[in-house]
Amino acid sequence: MSRTITKSCEICEKTFTVPYKLRGKGACSRECSYRLRSLRRRETNESETGVTKTCPTCGGNFLDPTRRSGMTQCRPCSYASMVDSRMSNGSYAQSPERRRWQSEMMREKYASGWSPNTPEHRAKLAAGLRERWASGKMKILTRSSSLRKYGVDHHTQRVEYIESLKRFSFAKHGFRDDLGIYFRSSWEANFARYLNYLGKKWSYEPQSFRLNSGKRYVPDFWVEDDNAFYEVKGLWVGSAKQKVEDFVAEYEHRLILLDVESYKEIARKYSKLISYWES
Repeated sequence: MSRTITKSCEICEKTFTVPYKLRGKGACSRECSYRLRSLRRRETNESETGVTKTCPTCGGNFLDPTRRSGMTQCRPCSYASMVDSRMSNGSYAQSPERRRWQSEMMREKYASGWSPNTPEHRAKLAAGLRERWASGKMKILTRSSSLRKYGVDHHTQRVEYIESLKRFSFAKHGFRDDLGIYFRSSWEANFARYLNYLGKKWSYEPQSFRLNSGKRYVPDFWVEDDNAFYEVKGLWVGSAKQKVEDFVAEYEHRLILLDVESYKEIARKYSKLISYWES
C-alpha cells in the first residue's frame, strides 16, 4: 500500500495529499504549479550568488545561480540554441491541429480564471520594457533577432516588408501632431479630423473584443454621438473581413463600415475645408 503525505500549497496555502514519492511537490493544482514555477524562476534569476562559468558559444563569462553542471551556456545563447533547435525539428510549424490544440489550451486557462491582463501583470511588463529600452538592451536584442531571422538589422529592412508598403502605400501610419495620436493610416487620421470638424466625441481603438474563433477584433473608432463603432477599411487584408463579420454576428454593438466609396465622398466634400487633410 502506497504511503501518502499531506502538504500545504506554497501559493494558496490549501492542504492537499500526494503520494510519498511526490513529497517534493509544492502546489495543489496546475494553476498554482504555474505560479510557483514562475516564482521560483524569478527568485533564481534575481539571485546574486552562484557559479561563474564561461559560455562556449560566445566566450563570455556568466553567473549560473542554479549551480547545475548541465547549464553550460549563458542565457542569451541558451535561448538562441533552443530557438534554432525548435525551428530545425519543426516545433514552430503551424498546422490546423496544432492551432486547434493551442486554442483549446488557452480557453481552458481563461476558463480557470487565468488572465494575462491583471494590473500587476501589466505593471510588471511595462516596467520591464521601460528598463530594457532605457538600458539599450532592447535595441541590441531586436538587432540580434532580426539578423538571425532575416539577415538584416531590423525587420522593416526586409524586401518583403518594403514591397508590402508599396502595395499598401495609402496606409501612411504614424503620429499626427495636430491630433496628438498615432494612427495606422491617413484615412483613419482624416476621419478623426472629419469627426472633430463635426464636433463629435470619439475615441480611437477604444476596446478589444474576443471572438468565438479565439481571435480579437478592435474597431477603429467609437463615436459617442452616434452610439456606434466605425471601421475604416480601404482594403481587406488577411482575415480582417471575417473578423468584422464575426463581430457583427456575435455582438449587439452597432458597427458602421467606412469603405472606399464612403471615404471618397467625405473627402470630396470636406478635404478643402478641414486643416491638415492628407491626400
